[in-house]
Amino acid sequence: MSAVSCNLPSGSTHSDSGKPDFEKVLVAKYGVLIPPAEVWRVLGYPSHNAYRKAIQKKELPIPVFQINNRKGRFAFSIDVANWVNRIWEEKVTKNT
Repeated sequence: MSAVSCNLPSGSTHSDSGKPDFEKVLVAKYGVLIPPAEVWRVLGYPSHNAYRKAIQKKELPIPVFQINNRKGRFAFSIDVANWVNRIWEEKVTKNT
């Protein structure tokens, strides 16, 4: 899976430590629920097909779910933010 790319708007999207506030960014852009058409992009999959295969193999890094009378699988912004925070801690803080 490719690295997560997140276009951070300017302003108060960073904590005092300089770490981006991923939850704030995601909620500002998508709201509490990330729509199905965007979940695969936010998770950094190269294509929707790669995302579908990860679902079939149960290899998604976060829970996704269906909502009655809605198409596709949704994700909570907080779950994606927590996942990105874990990556940040593993990758960025190890290099400092």
